[in-house]
Amino acid sequence: MLTVILLLAVGLLLFLIYRRHYDHSILLNCGFPILPARHVVLENIDIFQSPNAIFTFGSIAKQYGPVFGVMQGGLPTVVTSDVDVIRDISLKYFSSFHGKMPVPIDPDPVSAESVHMFASRGARWKRMRMITSQAMSAKNMKQLFPIVEESVFSFMNFVEKLPHHKKVEAHKCALPKPHL
Repeated sequence: MLTVILLLAVGLLLFLIYRRHYDHSILLNCGFPILPARHVVLENIDIFQSPNAIFTFGSIAKQYGPVFGVMQGGLPTVVTSDVDVIRDISLKYFSSFHGKMPVPIDPDPVSAESVHMFASRGARWKRMRMITSQAMSAKNMKQLFPIVEESVFSFMNFVEKLPHHKKVEAHKCALPKPHL
């Protein structure tokens, strides 16, 4: 019985080592630099969980370039700040790069109606993305810009008229007034 448990443990360890090597090879075959692992098991997951992750990735990008690979635990992850790569992923290849990594405590991203576009996955994400991409076209954004600009100027004029020495709750100022 002990030998069976030992063989299973060794087999599992060998499988995990093989899987980790395979995941690393995925990043190596992409051709961009890979951030070396900080920890043997967790690799670089601490960077992703840090509240200063965006600043850490900014300093790493200065050293490795705008696109680099990093292992997020056992998951190969590509980090980019290259606008062209982001545009290609968002517009041309969105069917291959939809959704986000699952979070165990989130509602089911496929079937839950309360899940918004950024948390959805699969066919639901594709459908929501297709609908919003039509609404967010360059033509529609150009039509919307004057309305947003006029609203901002109107709000700024309102704020400038407020007394400078008195505290003002900005949230109440931004709420729409009921029309009577």
